Amino acid sequence: MDYRPFDITLHSASGLKDVNFFSSMRVYMVVSIVGDSNSRQETPISKCHGKNPAWEFGMRFYVEESKLHQNCLMLVLKLRCSQTVGGDKDVGEVCVPLKKLFDSAEGQKEIPAVTHKVITPAGKQRGVLCFSYGFGKTIPVRTAVPSAPCLSPSAPYLPPEGYFFPGYGYI
Repeated sequence: MDYRPFDITLHSASGLKDVNFFSSMRVYMVVSIVGDSNSRQETPISKCHGKNPAWEFGMRFYVEESKLHQNCLMLVLKLRCSQTVGGDKDVGEVCVPLKKLFDSAEGQKEIPAVTHKVITPAGKQRGVLCFSYGFGKTIPVRTAVPSAPCLSPSAPYLPPEGYFFPGYGYI
């Protein structure tokens, strides 16, 4: 089984929906790769509070090469608002097939900043998220690492673009 490093740097978001009525939002992100059971990471809370947070925070994931090429992995970037009372609130999310990012980055070490529309929990587009990313060279692994299975190598994992994906928003 071979793995490939995937590096992402989360730069900023702008024009987000304000989910706090009495104070400024304190936004952080939860980043995961759906289809890989060991892939959840969080950013610190943005020092720029409000509807335009900034992080400049990097993360590294290792994705299974075969799942990447079979379109079995989706990058999910959830924006959350830290709350002192009542639990954290969802602000929005961005879902991008990892294969789409990989195909765009082919032959390049790192892609300059790209933007993707943020989808609110109500399913509306509100704001944009800016990040850069890159894929490293394949790393052969001799021992099996447990991970979530792909649904089917012959059928794509993702529904057509514009489809509402329960729990992840519009794709």
